[in-house]
Amino acid sequence: MNGQPKVPAVPPALEPKKQFIVGASCPACERMDSVRMWFVEGVPHRECVACGYSDKLDESGGTITLVAVDEEDDGQ
Repeated sequence: MNGQPKVPAVPPALEPKKQFIVGASCPACERMDSVRMWFVEGVPHRECVACGYSDKLDESGGTITLVAVDEEDDGQ
C-alpha cells in the first residue's frame, strides 16, 4: 500500500438514494423484499441484495440485465 486512503468512485453525497421495494420479488431468485431501486439520470435501476441480480429499465419498460446470477448455484 502507498499509505494514501482509498477514495470512493462517487462521493457519498452524490450517490443515488436506493430504496427497498416492499412486496417486490427478485426476477432471478424470487426472494421477496430483497429488491432495491434507484434512478440514474432518470433511468430506473434495481438490484437484489440477496443474490446480486441487477438490471435497469429501457425506454419501453423492458429490462436490460446488468448482472445475471447463476440460478443453479445456491451458495453452498
